[in-house]
Amino acid sequence: MSAGWYTQLSAKHTAGYPIVINSKRAADLQQLFPGAAGAALNHVTVKGIVGGHSYAVWDVGTKQFGTAGPDNPPVDAIRILNPWGRYKQNYTAVPTATSQNYSWQTIDVAGQGDFWIPAKVVPKFFAAYYYAELPLGNAVA
Repeated sequence: MSAGWYTQLSAKHTAGYPIVINSKRAADLQQLFPGAAGAALNHVTVKGIVGGHSYAVWDVGTKQFGTAGPDNPPVDAIRILNPWGRYKQNYTAVPTATSQNYSWQTIDVAGQGDFWIPAKVVPKFFAAYYYAELPLGNAVA
């Protein structure tokens, strides 16, 4: 992320441009958590961020994380949405002599669907952002 990315992203969001933000590759995210803590994480998702994935930027602004106080003021943040990340499908195969049966289960993955992230840590997890050339609502010629 280049210097001034938050100001630029905020201006594009305010102007109504659709924005996506791309996470770093899974291998790069894994290196943020070396040792046993990193080994316990899978190789695709780190702290709810899927490596090499794009997220929609839902909102840009200040957000209060935790209890408000003089030592914990609201901070610049972005709200991102991973429309595929809120749920995942698990299945188990139960083969029999005559067929393959699959049992599907939808699991809610907390924090992967819609969440705020402080701007100061965005460059740690994300590589770049992109926006459409025209604001939403304008016809594409």
